[in-house]
Amino acid sequence: MDKPKIKHVTFCRNEGKFNWLNPKEINAQYVFNFPHLTIEQIAEMDLKTSFLVDIEKDYGFSPESYSPLDVAYEIKEIYDSYWIHTGQKDIQKLVEYLESIDEEQEELKHKYEIENAKYQVYFWENELKRLETL
Repeated sequence: MDKPKIKHVTFCRNEGKFNWLNPKEINAQYVFNFPHLTIEQIAEMDLKTSFLVDIEKDYGFSPESYSPLDVAYEIKEIYDSYWIHTGQKDIQKLVEYLESIDEEQEELKHKYEIENAKYQVYFWENELKRLETL
């Protein structure tokens, strides 16, 4: 049995110094991954996949607790709290896209969780058998 592949939209969070103009500034970076889209399709739709959030306004949104759409809503709220933010249009476009595919993504995520659970059972049963024969 092969390990299942993720087919739904995911995100990851990194902390670091991403501002070349202010190299001491620490930000949280949220990167969205679209396994169902090619780089060209993402570019055609003019979707931005990476967003920076001031560490003071970031709440450490994790993939275990938040869906990509939930995080996009949170980032939009943070960006909207500024008088002007250059990423407001980009995050709005991402929110709209994620809203349009939300139902499909929930189904894909659910299928992945089932397949991953089956894989984990398979893996650990085989590991147990291997250890018992030593």
